[in-house]
Amino acid sequence: MKSGLMEKRVVHLLEGSSTEELTHATRLSLRRTGRRDVAYLLKEATTSTKRATKIKKIYHAKPKEAKPYTPEKRATKIKKIYHAKPKEAKPYTPEEALNLQVQLKLSKRDYQLLRSEAIERNCTIYP
Repeated sequence: MKSGLMEKRVVHLLEGSSTEELTHATRLSLRRTGRRDVAYLLKEATTSTKRATKIKKIYHAKPKEAKPYTPEKRATKIKKIYHAKPKEAKPYTPEEALNLQVQLKLSKRDYQLLRSEAIERNCTIYP
């Protein structure tokens, strides 16, 4: 259906309903048709502009697979990425830090500089 014709058909909805009501109705419709991930993303995107921006960036990222995702698969991927927890930094043991220093041929001063820079970024990974 063409955009102009669709707009004429829904203009009464736009005039008589709030954005929240329209969003909620859309989410209910999506859930009824089995598109739960899309409904969830709509809820997240309309809750906060930061969330919407994050979802948009993930949506426009290039898929790693050769063929493009279907809209449903893309919605599922976005939901997984959106809720992925960042991995915690794993600190080096003293032996590992010494091994790293030797492998990279770092002077004591270089290592201390590297360590202080990491600490400045709240990342205490070097002993």
